[in-house]
Amino acid sequence: MKNIYSLMAAVAAVLWLSNPLDAAQITTTATTLRIGAESVPVQVSPARTPGYYRLVYDVTTKKIRTLVYSIGITETINGLYCADSYAEVQAYVTANGLTGLPKDPKGKS
Repeated sequence: MKNIYSLMAAVAAVLWLSNPLDAAQITTTATTLRIGAESVPVQVSPARTPGYYRLVYDVTTKKIRTLVYSIGITETINGLYCADSYAEVQAYVTANGLTGLPKDPKGKS
């Protein structure tokens, strides 16, 4: 009987330790990007100190893409420009004072 109580206490301890702690979710801002005729819903997370986790997943397949923890203030600002030729990309980079253009991924430049 003593062994049963010990076993029950051990199981209770494991179950208690396996429960996730309650943590606050970081508030995000919902917005919509318009790409051509399509609207894409976007959640934007704020810059914060200390860092926090960011879980990126596909809402359709429910598959996780990545999990990142960033320490300190994190601000990521990206722009997207689409063009038919590498020359157009080069012209856009020059006109907008961008730096760090890699070589042509098609190997022509």
